[in-house]
Amino acid sequence: MSKESTSSSTFVPVLALVLLMAMAADAHDRIILTDGTVIDCIITRQTADDITYEKDGTPVTLEKSHIHEVMIDTEIDKFFNAAERIDTLEKKIHYLVKSVQNFPGKDYNRLKLAEVYISADILPPAEEILKGEEAPPYRLLQAFLLVKRNEPARAEERLSRLNASQFEAAALVQYYIINSLCQVALGNADKAIAFMTKAKEANLVVFRGMFPEMNRAESEAAYERRLIAMKERPNTERSPDTNNYFLVGVEGLNGYIASAYALFRPVIPGIGRFGFGAGIGFDYSGDVSILDAKYDALLFNANLQAVYEVIDLTVFQLSVRLKAGYNVLAIDDYLHGSFELTPELLIGAFNLYVISSCSFVFLDNIAIIPQLGFGIRFSF
Repeated sequence: MSKESTSSSTFVPVLALVLLMAMAADAHDRIILTDGTVIDCIITRQTADDITYEKDGTPVTLEKSHIHEVMIDTEIDKFFNAAERIDTLEKKIHYLVKSVQNFPGKDYNRLKLAEVYISADILPPAEEILKGEEAPPYRLLQAFLLVKRNEPARAEERLSRLNASQFEAAALVQYYIINSLCQVALGNADKAIAFMTKAKEANLVVFRGMFPEMNRAESEAAYERRLIAMKERPNTERSPDTNNYFLVGVEGLNGYIASAYALFRPVIPGIGRFGFGAGIGFDYSGDVSILDAKYDALLFNANLQAVYEVIDLTVFQLSVRLKAGYNVLAIDDYLHGSFELTPELLIGAFNLYVISSCSFVFLDNIAIIPQLGFGIRFSF
């Protein structure tokens, strides 16, 4: 009886040790010493006073007084997994920060941390994470950040440069949710409802878990009630930027005493905001000398314009414009026509801007004329 008992009691710890060693063979642990030294290894034994680990097949025992931190199985991001399971915002952020610290340079934890910061209205650290990033998942959260900063027109423009084909699985649901929140901020109930429907169709289970985290201010049911109420009442609460698809402007210098233009500028999905329109210009000189005689000269220009708005904010605008036009020069009874092609750069703020351009005038030869000007624009 005693022999049988001894055999059994010996067998269980040996089996446990064998299983532990088998699991340790695939484990990757980390020991951080008090002097900052990091040791990636396989921990084989721990006691109250010391830790034994193997590195390159050699066992080493360290007293715990020399150890600052021990992390078991560092290849598995336990911090991120804990953050995914926990509901408390403060703890979720804590674990995600730990994940980023222990697994630096990873997109999955940085994106999730930025998303949580934004949804909790903790915007500065989110902005720091997203700054300078151009990959679609980061650009999507940059739009989410703009929605939270109450800049839905900028967010819509950024979202217009993305499309659903760039995302899949949970990221696609997130794409539709952020678009819906943006359209609500703009006052577009129909579009907001359409994006919500697409989010649910993409993956209802993911949507149910994701929406409460991204929109902490209200439940899904409360949000949908608000959308229905917005749709049923007169649409008088739209953002003033929402309908700014038309632009008119007047300009001085830049080859003319005065010029004016009108543009239609839709947002093209996946590209951004373009403008298409026409303009006219007028110039006059009463002191044109030809063969020692002075004449009055009038110049008229009509042109077609295409504009790409690189940046279109209230506080800063940057656009590139191409004008293709026809000039008519009148000197007394003499009339002369010429074609003109003018690329331009427009830089401004608060709808006032300066123009730098270079006109290519097609006469018998091509005349190249650099020019500067200024203008003011009005959108509606």
